[in-house]
Amino acid sequence: MLNGSGLVHGYMSYTTGSRNPLAVLGLALKIRRFRPDLLVYLTAPRGENAVQRDAAFFRLCGIRRIVGLPVGDLAANWFDPSTGLWERESARLLRCIAALASADPADLLDAGLRLSDAETAKANQILAPLAGCPIVACGPGTKMQAKDWGKENWRALLGF
Repeated sequence: MLNGSGLVHGYMSYTTGSRNPLAVLGLALKIRRFRPDLLVYLTAPRGENAVQRDAAFFRLCGIRRIVGLPVGDLAANWFDPSTGLWERESARLLRCIAALASADPADLLDAGLRLSDAETAKANQILAPLAGCPIVACGPGTKMQAKDWGKENWRALLGF
């Protein structure tokens, strides 16, 4: 399942939020057969009880090393009173997985999109008519039904 890069090919499909004991047992068996040695937990904080329940479930599945559990100080974004700004979610997640590697969020922001010169030139050409205008980027796609606004709401927001 692993290639030379250490990345896993494939995925497990499951229904989130299932309360069906047979479905949960089936998922646990799939995970146990997969035999992962590490789980990187990168979800939004949902409360200490839910996180501890998830951790117990994954340990029962045979996973001994879990990194990223948002508990204690890791469950909340930091507030910087000197700037009046809250920590970015990406920075909070980096704190959660610090056991794997250290990373400075500022370094990530400076990484850029790594566009080629041709891609940058094309983007500048396309955006030239908008010079000086504010730009809003939207991501209307979602896998979560609760976040699906519907086409009409997106059209209303974007004005077309």
